[in-house]
Amino acid sequence: MSTLLQAANDVSLKKKAQLFFVLNFLLTMIAAAGLLYVFVKHSGETSKIIHASLCVILFFLLSVQVAAMMYFKSNIIKPLAEMKAASRLMADGHLETLNYMKRADEIGSLGENINDLAVNMQEVLLFVWNHSQLSRGLLENIADGLNFSLDTEKTAGSGIENGIQKDISKMHRNNEDLKAIVMSFSYFEIKLEDEKMVSDYQQESGVTAS
Repeated sequence: MSTLLQAANDVSLKKKAQLFFVLNFLLTMIAAAGLLYVFVKHSGETSKIIHASLCVILFFLLSVQVAAMMYFKSNIIKPLAEMKAASRLMADGHLETLNYMKRADEIGSLGENINDLAVNMQEVLLFVWNHSQLSRGLLENIADGLNFSLDTEKTAGSGIENGIQKDISKMHRNNEDLKAIVMSFSYFEIKLEDEKMVSDYQQESGVTAS
């Protein structure tokens, strides 16, 4: 769930850019119409030449406006929309969704930073996974020493032993819940299956890491 506060006007960057180009286009049309009115009012022998020149200038200005709008859409709006979709998937747990955007500008740097964030988050989650596996082994050894099973809540012995066993069982459940959270994510080049960490290469070759 997004915690981003909505802006007061709630207008997207795409709509703001469209509004900017529309206003710019209207200003260009108003300026061209004003010039055309002045030259028509003071028409003379060269009025046709002036009229043709104004038409050429107006066409050139409109072409520049359209080209600028297309350039802005393809180089700003579209890459930002792609990064927005990829970052949304990452926020939903799909850490394998990286931005494959090779650009040397600020948008490219932003995409690389988002990728770095996803990779760092993956490393943290895998670190938690490894330590939860170690914790499970330690808890199982302790349970074996006290002669009780971690998978059941049945305990036998004195009150102190029962209290220790309940605490260990609670730690085991919390540890399993933590592992379930880690396994709910999807990772880049790595999969967590059947209590094992498997790389994409190992999965394709049929080799499973312990």
